[in-house]
Amino acid sequence: MNQLLKRILVSPTMWIPATQVLVAKLIGRKEVVVKRDGLKIACGLGHGQGSYCAISGDDYEAELAWLLHQLRPQDVFVDVGANIGIYSLYAARTVGSSGLVISIEPSHGAFSLLQQNISLNGLTEIVTPLHAAASQTEGEL
Repeated sequence: MNQLLKRILVSPTMWIPATQVLVAKLIGRKEVVVKRDGLKIACGLGHGQGSYCAISGDDYEAELAWLLHQLRPQDVFVDVGANIGIYSLYAARTVGSSGLVISIEPSHGAFSLLQQNISLNGLTEIVTPLHAAASQTEGEL
């Protein structure tokens, strides 16, 4: 049995979203929207498109609680390598309408889901998505 399946089996909070992802895969969908902590998260079902992140919560993102504890209303948060935007969504809820979240994601597929997640959660006034890469050096990749 693989590690993901073991985590899902021992964590009841993962059962519903994991079932949603599995059913979506079985019927041939390319993405699914799961609910987590009051957020709607569209995740792709391909590699690196967030389906595991969306269903696993603290099992995968242990530092998220620490990060949110550091943020305050009116803060600015920059999410470099935002992927589908899970950190950005949580940060946006925390900094509120007086704050700002800048989400940087170079991957076309993940960026599309990032934009969808921002819109699904009504956070377009707080989160600014940038389809770009960030690096310490200037250049083209």
